[in-house]
Formats: sequence, structure tokens, C-alpha cells
Amino acid sequence: MDKNKGSYVVSTFAGIGKSFFAKKYSSLAIDLEAIPFRHTFVAPDHTQRLQEGDFELLKGLVKQVSPEFPNNYVKEIITQLGRFPLILIVLSLETLVELDTLGIKYSIIYPELSMKNEILDRMRKRGNNEEFISKINKTLSSKKEIRALRERLNPEKLIIAKKGEYLEKILKNEYPELFM
Repeated sequence: MDKNKGSYVVSTFAGIGKSFFAKKYSSLAIDLEAIPFRHTFVAPDHTQRLQEGDFELLKGLVKQVSPEFPNNYVKEIITQLGRFPLILIVLSLETLVELDTLGIKYSIIYPELSMKNEILDRMRKRGNNEEFISKINKTLSSKKEIRALRERLNPEKLIIAKKGEYLEKILKNEYPELFM
């Protein structure tokens, strides 16, 4: 039995183009942002931004971690299986470990480290705050995270994005049947 119900689950690193792709191909993909599942925001303006779907400006802000994460996020991923051909999710080790445990297939798209400055520029252009950008800068300054992904997870594919590549190009190469 296909636990994925015909859907591809793709976990992408920040700044690869997940939100842009899902907006452009809204009948093909859903961008399942983790922020509403991972965090509880305490400031009223943060809650309003969350309700309005203004996720980019919320990344890196002070918030409380939800005790239900990643189970609540995985439950939503499962709910979306079969509804969209492509479910785009954030790169979250704890989420992907749960998907492995449940036997749900997924792929990971991770930028080559030489893309660091390009990713950081993309994040500034889309309005991420400097605290979040600094976190991403630190992550892309070492091979620690990609090593952990390779050692602890069992993705169907681990795709390394090259300089200048966005999600659309990568997905057209990896899953051409979705674009026929």
C-alpha cells in the first residue's frame, strides 16, 4: 500500500524557493509551513502576523516551542497526502525522523555550501530578520547538518541544489511527470 497516497513529500532548506513555487503552482503543490505547528507566539502583533500567514517576518523572533511539535506537523503532512501531488515541507530533522518511523517516503533538497551567500541574499530580499539569517549563515558554514541528515535519515532522494538553482528547476528535473 502506498502510504504517500500518490503524493511526493519534499523537504527543502530555507531559501530554495518553496513558498514561491507553491504560489506559482497552487494546484500542484502546498507549502506546509511549520511555524504554526512549531511555535506559539506571545506578542499580539506576532499572533496577527501568524493569522495573516506572514511567516517570513516571524522566523527568528522570540517564541515558545509547542510541546506538540513535531507530532502536530506530521499529522498535518499525513492529512495532506493524496490532496496535492507535491507537499513541500520545511527541513526539520525531528519531523523527518517521524516520517521515517511511519514509513512515509520523502526527499530532501539541501544547498551545496557554496550557495551560502546566495541563500542569505534571497532571505534578505524576502524580508527575513537578521537573527534568522544569522542562524542560516551558521548552518551553511559547516557540514554538520548535512552530515546529520545523511547519518540519521532515510530519504528516497537527497538532492544537492547547485548555485543559481531554484526549486522549480530542481523539481522539473527530479519529477518531470508532475509537469506533463
